[in-house]
Amino acid sequence: MIWSHPQVKQKPTFQTRRSSCRDVAWICRFVRNCKLKAGDRFLTPLTASEIRDHNAERIAMRRSQIESFPIDIDALKANKRLPVKGRLSLLLPYLDEEQSRRVGGRLRKAPVSSDARNPLILHPKHHRTRQS
Repeated sequence: MIWSHPQVKQKPTFQTRRSSCRDVAWICRFVRNCKLKAGDRFLTPLTASEIRDHNAERIAMRRSQIESFPIDIDALKANKRLPVKGRLSLLLPYLDEEQSRRVGGRLRKAPVSSDARNPLILHPKHHRTRQS
């Protein structure tokens, strides 16, 4: 990811969640354009579908999870037990199909949406969580 590059000294800060998603969508477009021939690249302004289709908000949230819970996430990826004193151990977390960390628990059969049953795990003090 771009934030782990050795020449990037400071993590970017975003004013709002909307601008954050737009910036992530631009990064996704840049990566996609790098894989295309010069004549096939997209040079127009971003469209709403690009922001939605590239799941820019999910990518941004996943990044905030990595920044907030690195030890717990490494344990989840390796299918190891979470640290007893870890922040996430009481939430019974799991990785969903998109590699996002979600709360596990007893609501598996509840008649609500999957996002309501198993919400994303976000640190309450992370700058992305506080954005409006």
